[in-house]
This record gives sequence, structure tokens and C-alpha cells, in this order.
Amino acid sequence: MKVIFDCYGADLGPEVMVQGASDYAANHQLTPLFIGDEKVIHKEISKYPLKDYEVIHTDTFIENTEEPTKALRKKKDSSLVMALKLLKEKKADAVLSCGSTGALLAGGLFIIGRKEGIQRACLPVPIPKLQGRVCLLDAGANVDCSPEIIHSFAHMGNSYTNKVFDVEKPKVYLLNIGTEEGKGNSQTKESFKLLAQDKTLEFMGNLEARNVLMSDADVLVCDGFVGNIFLKTLEGFGEFLSLSLKKQAGDSLAQMGKSPVGQAFTKIKNLFDYKEVGAVPLLGIQELVFKAHGSSDAKAIYSSLVQIDQALNKNLLKEI
Repeated sequence: MKVIFDCYGADLGPEVMVQGASDYAANHQLTPLFIGDEKVIHKEISKYPLKDYEVIHTDTFIENTEEPTKALRKKKDSSLVMALKLLKEKKADAVLSCGSTGALLAGGLFIIGRKEGIQRACLPVPIPKLQGRVCLLDAGANVDCSPEIIHSFAHMGNSYTNKVFDVEKPKVYLLNIGTEEGKGNSQTKESFKLLAQDKTLEFMGNLEARNVLMSDADVLVCDGFVGNIFLKTLEGFGEFLSLSLKKQAGDSLAQMGKSPVGQAFTKIKNLFDYKEVGAVPLLGIQELVFKAHGSSDAKAIYSSLVQIDQALNKNLLKEI
């Protein structure tokens, strides 16, 4: 597969992109196309046995603080814009970026183009639970959503969970502050009505945040503002558990790690590690565009490439 890497955007720099790509290429078919500062990229490539690759130079990039639509218009030579244009021209199979979510969403819609019938693209993030995982969407691409858009997220999440995780009839829930039908604000109340009336979905009702990890939910829908807060709370709690254990265990931590309890804790902690998941696709557009965490390291980039490979093998672009 051929993947375009937007080498600006990662907090740890382009080196994580190069290392992750090199690690993946060691055992899989991969031709990376790196877009960024060619001197820095070539310097990093020299550290690894990467042979089949391309590099395109630019010193322009879109920052997280910039207004996405304006930045796309002003910075046509930015790494992200160049990556998306090359993808639209079928020069690669996918784009991977750790940069601005807003710019990636806007670029996906305006440069790549949305699929027919799609109002907004969205980010689906798999979250572990006691049995399997639940797909949360939107996870941060759209902070303001109408009930109709949340309804469309349910359909995309339904298809995504069915195709990627092989769930025959995904159970769909609406993230809310209570389980009763009348709970929530005007947005969630109207969303509930639309979802309940849709007989093509296995809509199960409202679900409170505290019950998500113990639920039977396969798809959990909400707007990107709520979804991103929920997701980052889980990430932060996982880190809190790890740091608390280190603080409480002290010198006995290393010994504890070898015990069944220690090993079990490590497995649980890894379930909430975004590096294990890597990137997620921007659903609703005409090409494969994947968004990785801004603080991704080489391990997260490797995991992202696993997700891209899986998407290609399952023909995700055609199915959803």
C-alpha cells in the first residue's frame, strides 16, 4: 500500500512518522510518501533501512490555532493541502496526519469531497468495554451538530462497526445524562426521536457515560464536543491509574509487574492507550484519510498503519 504522511502536526516531530513507517515496512508492503521538511526527513530516513519511499518538500504547515477554512485557502502549499490533493489525484491509497482535526475535516470535505447523502464527516473511535468495544462518534471533528447530523453519525457508525468489527446488528445508543426518553437538552431529545423512529437501526435508547464501559453498546453517538470530552476523560483516567499505581507501589512496582495482578493491570491500562489504536478514518468522504493523535509516537504510527491496511483489505471506502 502507498500512504502519504503529513509530517507536520505530530508533537514529537517528523521522526515518529519515519520510524513508524520504517518499522511497519520491515514486515509489510508499504511505500511511504513523506511531505515536510526534506532535510529533516532525509536525516531521519538515514537512520533506518527504509528503501522504497518518496519525499516532497514543503516548509509550510497548518497550525492547530489557525481557523481551518482560512488556513486551507491561504496555505495551498501546506503539507496537509498537498497531501489531500495528491490523494484526490489517486497518487496513494490513504493520507495519515497527526495535525489539526479541524483542518483535516475541512480539507476532507472541500478538497476530497463528501460522499453522496453525507452532511458531515466524522471520526469513529473504538473504546474498550468489558465485552468487546464500542464505537464512539463523533469523537471531535464536529463540535456543533443538529439532531439530523447525529442521526447520520448513527448510520455511519452502524456500517463501520458492521464492516470493521463484524458485528451483524450493532446496538446503537445515544450518549446522554440519563436513560429516560425525556432526558437531555433539546438536541438530544430531538436526536432520540429521530433514532427511535428509524427502523433500520437497532436503537436501544439513551446511555449514561458512567455505564458505557459495562454496557452492551456497539455504537455510541453524540456531537464532537461531548464525544471529545468523554474520550479525553477516559484517556486521562487511564494515565491517572498508571501514575497512581507507581506512586503507591514505589519500589515494589517492578516486582508487582511480574505478578498476575500486575500483568492484569498492564493489560487493562493498554486497553485505554491511544497508541494501541493508532489512527481512525474520517468517515463520509470519498478517499481514505486517517487522523492520529497529536502526541503520537512511532508505536502509534505503526498502529495507524495497521488500521489503514485493515481498511483497505475490508474495502472500507466502498462499504461506508
